[in-house]
Amino acid sequence: MISDPTTMRVMADKYGRLAEQQTVPKERDKYRAYARIYSEMAVQQELAEWGVRLKTNQARTSRQ
Repeated sequence: MISDPTTMRVMADKYGRLAEQQTVPKERDKYRAYARIYSEMAVQQELAEWGVRLKTNQARTSRQ
């Protein structure tokens, strides 16, 4: 599974563009859903990375 937020954002953009090209509403909705999922996963991964950094920084600060 992809865990890099940048790659997830690229995939979200890709599916967003595919959705715009679709003329069949069902297909358009499917690609929009994929784009939304990848976008949400990117945000979650970024938040997780920031949380790890924050905890690491707090641990360093408390040891000093």
